[in-house]
Amino acid sequence: MPEAIHLPASRDQVRHAGIDVGGTKTHLAWSGPGLGEHEVIVPTRQWARTSALQDPANLVHLAALVRNLAGDLRGASVVVGLHGGDTAEQREAARRSLSGHLAAEVDVVNDAQLLGPAAGVGPCISVIAGTGAIVVGVDSTGGILTADGYGWLISDLGSAPAIARDAVIRVLRHADRHHPQAALADPLGRALSEALGAGDTFELAASFSEQPSAAEWGALAPVVFDAALAGSVLAHEVIDRSGHALADGVHAVLQRGAVATSVVAAGGVITNQPLLEQSLRRALESKEPRLPLHVLREPPVRGALALAKRL
Repeated sequence: MPEAIHLPASRDQVRHAGIDVGGTKTHLAWSGPGLGEHEVIVPTRQWARTSALQDPANLVHLAALVRNLAGDLRGASVVVGLHGGDTAEQREAARRSLSGHLAAEVDVVNDAQLLGPAAGVGPCISVIAGTGAIVVGVDSTGGILTADGYGWLISDLGSAPAIARDAVIRVLRHADRHHPQAALADPLGRALSEALGAGDTFELAASFSEQPSAAEWGALAPVVFDAALAGSVLAHEVIDRSGHALADGVHAVLQRGAVATSVVAAGGVITNQPLLEQSLRRALESKEPRLPLHVLREPPVRGALALAKRL
C-alpha cells in the first residue's frame, strides 16, 4: 500500500481531479474552491506491482493513494487516463472499482485521450511516441480506434526502443549490401558500436540482442539522433521511417472512421527530439495535409483535469 503523503489543509474541498496512469509514473492533479490546483507525481510501482489492470487489487491501491494525496473526494468529478485501458470493458471495470472506492463520479478513458483536452483542441488523433508508440482516434459513436501499440519488442514504430532496434538493423543491412567496415564507419554504426562495446557487426548484433528490454533498447535512442546530427545518412533514414510509420497510423485510424480536426503528439521521444517531430510533420503534410500537428508541451494530466471539470 502507498505511504501517506501530507499535503496542505482544506483537503476536503476537492471538486475535480485528473489522474494520468502511465507505465512508469502516475500524475495526479486536483482542484477545488479556495484550494487552488495541486499536482503530484509518484512512481506507478508505488501502488501497482503489475500492470494496472492485471490485478484488481491495483485499483484499490490506486484509490487509497489518491485519498492519501488529495484527501476526501466524495462527490468530486474524477477522470482517469489509464495506460492499457484499450477496451470499453477494461475501462468500465476500472470505472466501477474507482467510483466505489472513492465515492466519486469517475470516468475512465485511454491515456491517449488526454492529449486533445490538454492541448486545448477539439477532436484529434493522438500520437504517443515515447517508451511505447500508439496512435489513437475516436469515431462518431465514441468508439476508440488504434494503430500499432503492439509492444516494443515487435512493433511500436517511433518509440525509443523501436528506433534503436531499427538503427541496429539498418547498420547490419548496410554491412550486407556494402562492407562491414563501411557500416561501422558511418556515424550511426560507429556510435552504436561504441555504446555496445562491439568490435564488428556480429558483436553489434549479439550485444544488442543479449538482454532485450524496453529500458535497455530505449536508452540507445539518443545515440541515433546524435548520429543524425553528426551527418549519418543511416540515422536520418531510421528517423524518417519512424515519422512515416506514425503518420501511417494516423491515416489508418482516419480510414476506419476516426473524427479529427488535428493531430496531437506527446511522449518523451517526440517532445524531446526535433528531428522526429520534423519527420512526422513532413509525413503528415503529405498524407493528411488538412490536419495540423500540435506537439503537447503540457503534461497530459492537464487534459484529465479539464475533462473532470466538464463532468
